[in-house]
Amino acid sequence: MTVFKKGFGVVLLMGAAILILTFVGQIPQVFSDVFGFCAIFTGRLGSSQIDEAIGHIIYWTIHVFLTIVLLKYGVKFIRKQPETKKFNQ
Repeated sequence: MTVFKKGFGVVLLMGAAILILTFVGQIPQVFSDVFGFCAIFTGRLGSSQIDEAIGHIIYWTIHVFLTIVLLKYGVKFIRKQPETKKFNQ
């Protein structure tokens, strides 16, 4: 079971690495989407532009959240578990 958990942890970390590279590669787009979201409050955007800005912010929020979750559980599965002592009863 430990080999499976470690392998699964590696797969999770590889997925997180791909998401991190995607995020880093699209940093200009992320900033553009954040500024587009802030532009909602100026009142100069149409309804379709508001929908697009909200959709982009939702996408990046899920993207960052999923990256954090994959990193957390990937490291958790790879880390060596301490052995518990069994007491005779």
